Amino acid sequence: MNITRVEVTPKQGAGLSDVRGNVVRRQLMADHNINVGNIRSIVGFLISSSIESADISSRVDDLFADPIIEYSCTDQLFIKNTELFTKTPDAVISVGFKAGVTDNPGAAALDGFRTIFPNTDLESKISTYITYIFYDLPESVTTDLLAEILHNQLIQRAISADKEDCQNKLWPEIEYTAKPKQVFENPKHISLEIPDEDLITLSEEGLLALNLEEMKTIQSHYRDETIRAARKAVGIVQDAPTDVELECLAQTWSEHCKHKIFAS
Repeated sequence: MNITRVEVTPKQGAGLSDVRGNVVRRQLMADHNINVGNIRSIVGFLISSSIESADISSRVDDLFADPIIEYSCTDQLFIKNTELFTKTPDAVISVGFKAGVTDNPGAAALDGFRTIFPNTDLESKISTYITYIFYDLPESVTTDLLAEILHNQLIQRAISADKEDCQNKLWPEIEYTAKPKQVFENPKHISLEIPDEDLITLSEEGLLALNLEEMKTIQSHYRDETIRAARKAVGIVQDAPTDVELECLAQTWSEHCKHKIFAS
């Protein structure tokens, strides 16, 4: 599979503005009282496919960019283009999804990519990222703080260049990362015959988001002799649910999926 990088950035000039950059600039001011002089943005697409980069490059403006209001490039970082980015920034941050996390913009781009290149490999994937370029950044604002604000650490990754890096032209470059292979493991039986504090620990470490009352209700369920008899009849361990069973209960009952707070 070939990896092709496509980047798109808004044109600057009369009547043209960087909407993404302006939105982030306003949010930083409104939510964090951080006044940034200017923010420009670059949207990146990392394409894993059987199509050659030259072929993709010839169709970039048909799918990834609007040539009237945007510039596009293939297999290079736009931030290195000194004709478009004439001023050295104070910070640059690139944010993309972690491998395996749903990338909706990437999925939408892949649909269009398959339309333009119907002969592409069935395993083709597209991942996306956004690069933010900061100008006239307050001295008290660190790159780490900006990165923390701009990305969700659970599902995204961020790499950055601080002022010194920018002066040395050391730009952040997000690379394509394939989804890790899933390794099958047999379900594990979990004993619920444990103290209350261990029930809470089980919920927290297993990311079940169940409180003590709910964990004790589940514990009581598996202590029920009728339930145990029914499980024994079908060859299931009587007094210990599997980790899969507990996750199913959490998926249908706990706060992180059921939203009990809103429901109440």
